Amino acid sequence: FGSSHFRASRLSAAPRSSTPALSLSSAAMVRSGAQLLAALALCAPAAADLGQGLRGSVRAEPGAMLDSRDSDAAEEASGTAANTTRAPALTTTTGGDAEEGLSPWVVEGPCRVSEDDTDCVESPNFPKNYGNGQSCVATLIGHKTRYLDLLRYDVEVQYDDVHVDQQGPLAISREPQTITGGLMWSSDDSTVGGGWKICARALPVTTETSGPWVVFGPCEVGGPGRDCVTSPHFPEDYGNNELCYMAVRSDVTRYADLSPPDVVAPHDFLVVSPNWEAVATGRELDDVVLWKSDKSETAGGWKLCAASEPPASGGDGPGGDGPAGGDDGPAGGVWSVTGPCTIDEADAECVTSSSYPEDYGNMETCTMALLTDETRYLAVDSYDVEEGYDFLSIGGVRYDPTFAGGAITEEITWSSDESVAKSGWRICARRTITTMTTTTRTFQPGSWFIDGPCESLVEDGKQCVTSPNFPEDYANNQKCSLSVYGGGTKYLEVAYLDEAAGYRADSLMMGEDEITHHASGQAITEITWASDGLTSVGGSWKLCALEAPKQEAGTWEWTGPCELDPADSECITSPHFPGAYGEGDLRCSMWIYGGETRYLEIVRMEMETGFPPLFLGGKPPFA
Repeated sequence: FGSSHFRASRLSAAPRSSTPALSLSSAAMVRSGAQLLAALALCAPAAADLGQGLRGSVRAEPGAMLDSRDSDAAEEASGTAANTTRAPALTTTTGGDAEEGLSPWVVEGPCRVSEDDTDCVESPNFPKNYGNGQSCVATLIGHKTRYLDLLRYDVEVQYDDVHVDQQGPLAISREPQTITGGLMWSSDDSTVGGGWKICARALPVTTETSGPWVVFGPCEVGGPGRDCVTSPHFPEDYGNNELCYMAVRSDVTRYADLSPPDVVAPHDFLVVSPNWEAVATGRELDDVVLWKSDKSETAGGWKLCAASEPPASGGDGPGGDGPAGGDDGPAGGVWSVTGPCTIDEADAECVTSSSYPEDYGNMETCTMALLTDETRYLAVDSYDVEEGYDFLSIGGVRYDPTFAGGAITEEITWSSDESVAKSGWRICARRTITTMTTTTRTFQPGSWFIDGPCESLVEDGKQCVTSPNFPEDYANNQKCSLSVYGGGTKYLEVAYLDEAAGYRADSLMMGEDEITHHASGQAITEITWASDGLTSVGGSWKLCALEAPKQEAGTWEWTGPCELDPADSECITSPHFPGAYGEGDLRCSMWIYGGETRYLEIVRMEMETGFPPLFLGGKPPFA
């Protein structure tokens, strides 16, 4: 356990044929019976494999606990003072929980059982800083499962750690955590923290019993029901080089209610991991929140509460003192805005990022909501942000071009991170679906929005998109993102697909699914395409957007001379069936339209011997 008292490898077990028992070869290694109990409780499962006879002065039968007389004998033999705490002392027991009112813990080392709550064990000197080079072991009596309740955990991350049940370092979690064996603590020889107080509860820890927050670091929990967490020393200035992880327990749904923060951005920041989005009022607290300050200037800090309902918009929202539309917003009050985002003075139907068209700021958050009950449609006049780090979200879903032209039914939020800033965005709430213009082309509702070298084309009145250089081969290392702008749901037609292109090393995907002919008839979501740089084989493809599916889902679609059975539309045949299909290079591709699952029945199969030319997904269906 990292304790010098247990480093001698002289713990042994009786042969398997005898009654298992454990002993230490020198009583000088044992400071008290309770210390031996700590060793036995954690090591017993592996003891039978040691396979050596027993000798020595202190012995325990399986399941037995040493009482105070054993402790006294051990201390006499060793000539040392006990360094094990128990509150109060236990008598001999054969397992199970500690006696009523007693602590379930046995502690070896400088840690201690808490005086005000004997379910809890504390770091040395708690609630003050612990010291360097310390270690201790705290063992649960009886090894019954208990539930961790972290009242405080402020340590030097990655260097000073608590390990539970001989697992990795304790990590923050929204889910309940259990403990069965015990915990081990050690600190290194440098930076220290405020320490920890960890409790082992007999019943599950919930928001009702312990409040909604789990906090790692020096940030402080308070407020009615322990619903709020603040920067250290709030409302006084926080300190340098602070790091906190915070999460709301999974047994409740809570929403961020952030008072206007006073931090030195972008060097100090409060974000939601794993994407480092700035915390915004109204956001569901469904992931870990991170606070970090650097080594220079500090400020007054922040207060974040976990609200049971999304807080109402309006007033001075988090992220700055930007204008708010409110009930008396300009030009009829189309928008309510909190934060540094701005209602356009020339057009009250529009909102922009701060300083637009100049660069927006770092660590900004805004919330925007419609004040009118009239249906309004989103028009995106400009959108230039740091991709993957700064986000405009609608109803909690990150913006993509398919949102443009859609009805605005949910709150819109904006957040930027602590680094790169760009010229930002301008969005409007229009009474009708409008044309969107970028620096390169104009998008009519229902047309393809293309990011990359793929090409648009109108064919027989259909809006289509093709691979670069279609119908010739595309090149290596190309990629596109495709979506349909406004105009409601559109349906995919796979008009041409060279399925051998790139030997499938190049990907054409809709959402998480590969596009094959089978995708025809499905509603279009965001499509991505990429070619790799590892092969010279190219290919080509063409996709079209239809107002409605061209045929019923679950029916056959095909290319080539194969034929639908006139007597049974669920069946497809070779050319001229039941006659011979003929000679020459005959090829067909067949698939089920609309992505509906169907099951194959082979009614008849008679082909040239030795070569199976009918394949299902690349494999002969009769194999």
